[in-house]
Formats: sequence, C-alpha cells, structure tokens
Amino acid sequence: MKRVVAERQHIEELLARSSVYHALSMLLRYPDATLAKWLVAREHHRLPEVLERLGADGRLSEQARRLLNVLDAQTLPDLVRQHERTFGHAVQSAAPPYELEYGEEHSHRQPQELSDIAAFYQAFGLRISAAAHERVDHVGAECEFLHYLWYKQACAADEDAEEHARVCEEAARRFLADHLGRWGPAFALRLSRVTTGDLLAVVGDVLLGWLSQECARMGVPLGLCDLPLRSPKEQDEGCAACLRM
Repeated sequence: MKRVVAERQHIEELLARSSVYHALSMLLRYPDATLAKWLVAREHHRLPEVLERLGADGRLSEQARRLLNVLDAQTLPDLVRQHERTFGHAVQSAAPPYELEYGEEHSHRQPQELSDIAAFYQAFGLRISAAAHERVDHVGAECEFLHYLWYKQACAADEDAEEHARVCEEAARRFLADHLGRWGPAFALRLSRVTTGDLLAVVGDVLLGWLSQECARMGVPLGLCDLPLRSPKEQDEGCAACLRM
C-alpha cells in the first residue's frame, strides 16, 4: 500500500512540474487566443499551490501569488502591448527570448546549436509548428518541451514503463543543463530589469526562481545571470553565414 501511495505521489509531482513549465511557456509566448482560453479556464490560479507542493521557497511562492494578482488585472490587448513593447519584432531586443543570442560570439555555432535543439524535439516526435513562426531556441518553445517531457514521464510511470520514464528524465536533465538552465537565468534577469512594473517582470522573477530550484533538484549547474548578448555585428555575420550554407 505504501508503495502505491509513493508511486502516486511521484506521478503527481511530475505532473505538477509539467504544469509549471506549461504556465511559463504560455506567458512567454506571443499572447493569442490560446492564452486567452487558458486564462478563462483559470489554469494560472493553480500555480502558487503547485509550487508550494513542489517545495518552493517562500520567495518563489510569493512571486507566484504576485503574478496572479498582476495577471488578473490584464486584458489580452494589454498583454499584447507589453509583449510587443518588450520583445519588438526583431530577434535581438533588450531581453532577447532566444537562446542563441546569449553567450560567446561565434557565428558558426548558430546552425549547430539550433540543430541540436531541434534534434531534442525530433527525438520525441516534436517540431515547431509552422504557424508559430518561431525559432526552436525561443524560451517559450524550450519551456513547452520540458512541460512535454515531464508529462510523458508521468504517463510512463503510470503505465510502469520504467525505461521510457528514465529516457524522459535523462532528456530533461540534459536539456536543462545544455540549454534552458544555461541561458534562462540571464534572460529572466534581463526580463525583470527591462520590464519593471509589467507582468513580464514578474514572469522573469518566477522563471529565475523556478530554474534555480529545478537545476538544484536535478543536480545540474545553474547558468550565469550575466551572460553577454551577441553583438549586432556578430548576429549579422551569423545570419550571413547561415545563408551561405
């Protein structure tokens, strides 16, 4: 009986972690009808409870409650304006939501790293929807991928498919270490600083707190909060290099 209870608690924890990544992916993507439907369903109101269940510290729980208060006061047009003001319509902004805009300046790394991220998705039968018009390294896509991995692990655990569950967990650990956990803290801190007073500033605070907790739990290094951005010159050279391939 104790084993059954422990297994059920484990599955519930996996689903809870999946739901946190899902919430972050929804709030960091371009606001659209899908987000509006999610808000009407009040899915976001579960976030503080879920984080507390997962052992979040008091600061992260308080940030989640603040997120709800700010979010409930917004309309979809408000969210669209904030998103466009923060991210604009170019790849590079004050807080670029793309992994490849952070770190050392080597233009040749762009196609290889984009391919590496896409390979993670493809290994689980996933790809970026053409309708999304986003690169594979967008923070919303990376959060959504981790949401999917934890959900799939929960399903595997429920079906006693231990090998499949281990594959999902290892993929999540590697993706967190190599990608979102490496550059996400720098993005989150920039987002908090450039959008002071906006909803996205609170989202940045929650993302940073969540990644700190996740990396510690998974035993992977948390990325630096002061990762530099690629210079516009490097970005232009990188795009030119891609076109020459």
